[in-house]
Amino acid sequence: MSCDHKSVPPCLLPAITRRRFLKQTAITSAAVATLPACEFAESFVQGQAFEFDINSATFDALQTVGQAVAFDAGEGETALKVILVRVSDDEVAAFDRICPHANLDMDPELAAPLGNEWLQEEQQLKCGWHNSKFDINGDVVPGSPSADGINRYKVEFDPATGVGQCDTSEVV
Repeated sequence: MSCDHKSVPPCLLPAITRRRFLKQTAITSAAVATLPACEFAESFVQGQAFEFDINSATFDALQTVGQAVAFDAGEGETALKVILVRVSDDEVAAFDRICPHANLDMDPELAAPLGNEWLQEEQQLKCGWHNSKFDINGDVVPGSPSADGINRYKVEFDPATGVGQCDTSEVV
């Protein structure tokens, strides 16, 4: 048996007046207009390669094992947001900086409520917004709010010179 709106008594159809329609439209428009003000991250383009030197001011925190530096690979709105971590004397790791749980930035310089940081002893990256954690491979740590892991990118690092290269086109 098919049912169409003509067979439904008018008193059972949802009533929407012009005033209610305009009010709902205004509320929805206002909500959408506030979205750009939120601190949500955009989509980024992989495939940017960049060099880093831990002796430069931009990357000098990486002179210390356990420290992290935020870096934008590329320029403009499509730059890939990366976090570099000095995981040992001989190794620097690079990860996506955007937590997939709520698309928020894990930059250690941001004042996240729980503190964005690399947990050296556990070898985990912690998102300070909702406490998601990612292991040395970028996989989500059980018990984290995030359902997904983050990318870890190929890094070649020479500890003797302090110079390295990250290739975000190669996920490891």
